[in-house]
Amino acid sequence: MYVAVNNLQPDSGTAICWVLGIDTSTDQVSSATRIPYPMALTFSPDGTAIYVIGGINDSLYTISTATHNITHRVSLQSGSPTQPVTGGIAVTPDGKTVFATDSGTPT
Repeated sequence: MYVAVNNLQPDSGTAICWVLGIDTSTDQVSSATRIPYPMALTFSPDGTAIYVIGGINDSLYTISTATHNITHRVSLQSGSPTQPVTGGIAVTPDGKTVFATDSGTPT
């Protein structure tokens, strides 16, 4: 299981925020990937990637579920980051296309 952990805003962008992997057989944290204000997350259909919208910089991150490392980052903004960032993510059933929204920009 994966969960997003955020600090309260505003904190001048210095918060330590994470996407945590939790082993449900032991209820222990098994991985931690730092993402600035994770706001929404979903998985690829084959379970090899987690897609996360990160606030502060309005970006879509891809995290490998094998390594728990960020493998890609795509900016969702067309100017300065907007606050607060809210968004959603959807993945096509074949996993080839990811749709992500950001409330502050028309992208």
